[in-house]
Amino acid sequence: MKDIKNFSLKKEEKRGIVFSFFIFIFIVCRLVVNCVFLLLPENRLSLVLQAGISIFIATILILLFDRFMFGAEEKPQKKEKKNVLGCVYLTIILTFAMLFGFSYLDELFVNGLNELGLSVSSPMIEINGIGEFIIVSLFLCVIPSVCEEVVFRGVFIKEINKTPVISSLFSGLFFALYHFSLAQFLYQFIYGVMLSIMAIKTKSIIAPIASHFLNNFIVVLAMYFNINLPIDNVIFIIIGIVLAGIFLFISLKDLIKSGKENKMEIGRFLLTSFVGIFISVALILSNL
Repeated sequence: MKDIKNFSLKKEEKRGIVFSFFIFIFIVCRLVVNCVFLLLPENRLSLVLQAGISIFIATILILLFDRFMFGAEEKPQKKEKKNVLGCVYLTIILTFAMLFGFSYLDELFVNGLNELGLSVSSPMIEINGIGEFIIVSLFLCVIPSVCEEVVFRGVFIKEINKTPVISSLFSGLFFALYHFSLAQFLYQFIYGVMLSIMAIKTKSIIAPIASHFLNNFIVVLAMYFNINLPIDNVIFIIIGIVLAGIFLFISLKDLIKSGKENKMEIGRFLLTSFVGIFISVALILSNL
């Protein structure tokens, strides 16, 4: 009994366990929610509703589990003043950098996979009427942007952001794996890394939530009004890449210096997150 009490996991190991638990609980939530929807009248937006409800429930459960693993956070005595204008600039820059600088890259990635014989595609949703627009906006824009940022930019990098670049890469990887889609993998990985850098730079998840919401909402607006975004326009691509460069320069110039002073035990982190990674990869491959 004494040995059990003395047994303790390092923060990196705990964080890996939290990720594996999140993937497991999210899948369980999806299965339960799917079963409930089978009992209800068929709805064209069922998949949208199921995804939104599942991530909402999974987020609540993972926050409870995170508190169990790490305990209550100590509130800082002195709150730093936030540069609101700076956060707004970063939000706008990142959102448009991703939409116009990397959406076409993602399209090329998907086309390349299809050329290799892998049948992959990103799902499109037909939105009819203002009622469906509001429902889709709520379940594809509001709920995911808040819940996913709380989990991936709040929970997963909370204890390991002493190594900003590495923790951002891991957060981006987990964010991409969680979507269980090879078609979206490259875009979600890049966006996940960028959002993580933003969260660490601004010391808040408000800006990542805003960018995430804007990114999803612009896509939903385009679907609703049947507008094709100019993602293959050379000028827009160049502007997007330039904006991405500006974002990285502003965000990383101080973070890289701070990361050199700290070390993270990656091996321990990967060991305990292996179950979540394995399940995610298996589900991605099963969808091919």
